[in-house]
Amino acid sequence: MALRFPPQSKTLRAHEGHLLRLARALPLLEHFSHRLHPLRLLRCKVVQGRHQFAEGTPQRDVIDHIPTTPAQQAPAKAVIAVATSPAAGEAHLEFSANHATSYDVLHKGPGDADFAVVADDIIQTVYNATGLAAGAHEYKVLGRNSRGTGPESDVSVVNVV
Repeated sequence: MALRFPPQSKTLRAHEGHLLRLARALPLLEHFSHRLHPLRLLRCKVVQGRHQFAEGTPQRDVIDHIPTTPAQQAPAKAVIAVATSPAAGEAHLEFSANHATSYDVLHKGPGDADFAVVADDIIQTVYNATGLAAGAHEYKVLGRNSRGTGPESDVSVVNVV
């Protein structure tokens, strides 16, 4: 029995069909394995979705944060709870917004005319910046979800040394 695979399949469905045919052929091959001495049969399991990543890994955390139902309302106004400079040239922010599934962080450094987005669509509620010049750095945060973007937080100032 010969198994043939096309050189390039154009869709995932075609690949799944080939895998199903291979799975059906394995018992037959195992039955004749005593005659196929040099041939070693390999069984594999195709794992898809969130179960392909172990719990606690960054990839699994990202997948687990993806909402499975649409948001019922837009995010509330974001709140920056912590805005500190833990070391020279660094800023640390902690923030939240009810109903938000991701966040945008905006920054305005000393001498900057306007705020600029420094992190967009992040799922973490913590932001760390390094390599900052000394002076007053201003930050704002916006919450987002499938219904839209919520109001900006109040400006928080971090005095970096």
